[in-house]
Amino acid sequence: MRKITEFKMMTTVALGVLSFFFSGRVKAQDSIQVNLEQALEIALSDNPTVKVAENTIELKKFVKYENIGSLLPNISANGSLSHAIELQKVKTSFAPQPVAFGQRNSISANMSLSLPLIAPQLWKTIQLNQEDIKLAFETARSSKIDMINQVKSAYYSLLLAQDAYQTLLIGYQNAELNAKTVTDKFNQGLVSEYDKLVADVQLRNQKPQVVNGLNAVNLAT
Repeated sequence: MRKITEFKMMTTVALGVLSFFFSGRVKAQDSIQVNLEQALEIALSDNPTVKVAENTIELKKFVKYENIGSLLPNISANGSLSHAIELQKVKTSFAPQPVAFGQRNSISANMSLSLPLIAPQLWKTIQLNQEDIKLAFETARSSKIDMINQVKSAYYSLLLAQDAYQTLLIGYQNAELNAKTVTDKFNQGLVSEYDKLVADVQLRNQKPQVVNGLNAVNLAT
């Protein structure tokens, strides 16, 4: 019976509890063959909660690098070049021709260097960024652990439901065989009608349990 259950475990995990993870991979088919390791792999790779937690770590790292960049030296430089097409001229009484003055070309350049020597607020922010990264790591790890527990719980719940159903089904088959045997004996006059009624009642009592067991398997699936 255990072999039958293990075979069903490997071959029947329908789109129920784990349908969210399989929805992107299962299209035309209604079920997928998967073992526990594959179910965990799919859950951790496709679950949006885990992805968001991992992306949050990268975001926190970028924020930290940005703040660290504020502690680095800041160098800026600029320059300008001007060219006069025609110089200004002034007429004087000392010269027969206008006198030109000024420069035809002029160049200017400057450079500045700044470095934050004392920045306690920035230092504290960087420390807080490091704590944010640690918190993001723990959040991602917690999300993975929670997801693993959920998948395992759903997986083993299905196995338990299948085993319980197999047990109920075997009990029903035994009760059915017993009822048939008692009926045959009653027809031969070997047992009383009371014994036949008891066997029939036992068989009928088994039916609801088998139906409930099958419903439990479908629900777990």
